[in-house]
Amino acid sequence: RGNDWRLIIAGSIKKGHNEYWANIENMIEQHDLSGNIMRIIEFIPDQNVERYFKAADVAILPYRHIFQSGVLLLAYNFGLPVIAADVGALRQDIIEGETGFIFRAESPEDLAEKISQYFASDLYRNLKSNRKRIIDYASKQYSWHTIGEITSTAYSSLLKT
Repeated sequence: RGNDWRLIIAGSIKKGHNEYWANIENMIEQHDLSGNIMRIIEFIPDQNVERYFKAADVAILPYRHIFQSGVLLLAYNFGLPVIAADVGALRQDIIEGETGFIFRAESPEDLAEKISQYFASDLYRNLKSNRKRIIDYASKQYSWHTIGEITSTAYSSLLKT
C-alpha cells in the first residue's frame, strides 16, 4: 500500500531453502519492489546486528513453525516491537499493542492488516518512549533472576510430589 516504506531482509539463507528464496526474489521483481527492499543475504556478524535493530521501526517474524525465537528477545533487547506469527510460544511473549502484534500464521492478509494496525498505533507513534518500556519489560521478564525463580519453583514442585 503506497510506496513510502522500506524493508530490510537480512541474514543468510538456511541450507536447503534456496528455492524458497528464489521464489521470494521472483515476487520482488514481478511486483517491482526492488527499490523498497534492501537485501543483505549473508551471515550478519554479531558486531553488526545492532545497527539493523536500531534502524528498524518493527521486527516482523513470519515463522511457519517454531517453538521460541531468540530473534524476538534480541529485538526486545533493542526496544523494538515485534509483529509475529501465532506459532509456538510467541503469543505468550508478545503483549498485544504494547510490545507488538500477533497475526495468523501463513496469512499474508492478516500480516498486512497487523502491519497497518501497528503503523496506526500509539506503539509506533510513541516509539521512542515505547522502546524504553520494551527494554524494561524484557529485562524484567527474561532476566536471569526471573528465569532462575521459575526454574526453582518448577523443581520445588516436582520434589513435593
